[in-house]
Amino acid sequence: MNAYKEVADIYIAYGYPLMLITSWLRENYSARWNTYLNSSEPSKADVFVLKSKYNRFWDFFNVQLLAEQMKTRWMETL
Repeated sequence: MNAYKEVADIYIAYGYPLMLITSWLRENYSARWNTYLNSSEPSKADVFVLKSKYNRFWDFFNVQLLAEQMKTRWMETL
């Protein structure tokens, strides 16, 4: 559990919202616990740490719209 706290502290230091971090950790912890209960082999966990600052801009950015615009431009060019 200490590893989860350490990762959470890193995300908090980079400005990620506490509720988002809590959600990520809850989902990850539940998945790992269920895997542990249903597996006879111990699970190995890789840690993925984001090394960027959280930017609220991404809460309002529509990735799907960007993808559609890119595809449209590509099709026009072709």
